[in-house]
Amino acid sequence: YQWAVNKVMGGLTQEEMKEAERLAKEWRKAKPLAEVQAKTASQKAQKGEKYLKEFAEEMWRQCGMRV
Repeated sequence: YQWAVNKVMGGLTQEEMKEAERLAKEWRKAKPLAEVQAKTASQKAQKGEKYLKEFAEEMWRQCGMRV
């Protein structure tokens, strides 16, 4: 990955580099839409529940412990 990034960044002209820096600053300041934030939060919560369930089942299986 890093090799590819270096290859692309190394091939940019000064103007392209300035434009890339400007876009990076703009994107850092911008926030995703509320709908996107809600969808992402929901997906993360579902994954968290899945991992917690797997952990609890594994602790029961290996140690006989309830979590």
